[in-house]
Amino acid sequence: MKLSQLSVLWDMDGTIIDTSNWHFQTWHMTLQTINVNLEQAVFNKYFGRNNRISIPHYLGYEPDEKLVNYLINTKEELFQERAPEKTYPFPGVVDWLEYFRKEGIKQAIASSAPMGNIEVLLDAFNLKDYFDALVSGEFIKSKPAPDIFLQAAQDIGAEPQHCIVIEDSVSGLLAGKNAGMVTIGVATTNPIDFMKADVLIPNFSVDPAPILKDILLIINQEA
Repeated sequence: MKLSQLSVLWDMDGTIIDTSNWHFQTWHMTLQTINVNLEQAVFNKYFGRNNRISIPHYLGYEPDEKLVNYLINTKEELFQERAPEKTYPFPGVVDWLEYFRKEGIKQAIASSAPMGNIEVLLDAFNLKDYFDALVSGEFIKSKPAPDIFLQAAQDIGAEPQHCIVIEDSVSGLLAGKNAGMVTIGVATTNPIDFMKADVLIPNFSVDPAPILKDILLIINQEA
């Protein structure tokens, strides 16, 4: 198969854009309003999951729907307000996005974040035009379930076995594998030895071209 027959499904937080610290700060500020102190280790463990999965772990108990909605709305309003100045794309990631576009490879965002966050960040850094679809996992079964990646593949008309998932989290990489897709793990927020993926990279300073050739071999061998 040709490169142009591949599709790339990107996680966003911690993969394309370095948002971890601002997410932690805004969750910490939000939870302080109900006298809950969020520990960094707890946040790190659930970073990359959707809000409704993470909140009970942050609180230490199962909250009612009213509290969940208050926490989500408060936190995301804080996050979106200053995200353009508190976050930034990882070095080299735009080169990868541009390479895939030049090769005619379709790209989609498959993020656990609310759609408002996705659009604010992509607009802030002029990245939206690289993507053929944006999929939010806010109301989709959370990673490591494959649902969000399967939805993204469907939205861009791609077969799962021809999709590449790029992720920084263990749960995200498991979701990609559970979807029957090839996975690239990037060590932007987790060390490489903590991740399981078909291909592991330290960051986006590496050349994507030889990596895509290796992935084509993997896909052709499994066909």
